[in-house]
Amino acid sequence: MMDSPNKHAAGIQGRTMTDFMVSAARDAAMHAIEQAEVIRLSLTDQKRFTEALLSPPRPSAAFYRHYEFIELAGYSLKFFLPLATV
Repeated sequence: MMDSPNKHAAGIQGRTMTDFMVSAARDAAMHAIEQAEVIRLSLTDQKRFTEALLSPPRPSAAFYRHYEFIELAGYSLKFFLPLATV
């Protein structure tokens, strides 16, 4: 009778089945988190992203219309003021 792949792998690594399974579950959890939370960009997209951060486009007319609407509605958007003076 052949052992399960998990038992065989645990033996190769010199671990108990429990230790191997806990480690495998932790690795799977970290992989799932990484897949959901890490953004991977190609070299071209990395350059575009950096350029956009270092040299952002001027705010559009729609931005200013929205800013005025929000301001008239009584909301405080002081954090938008530096953008409006660009």
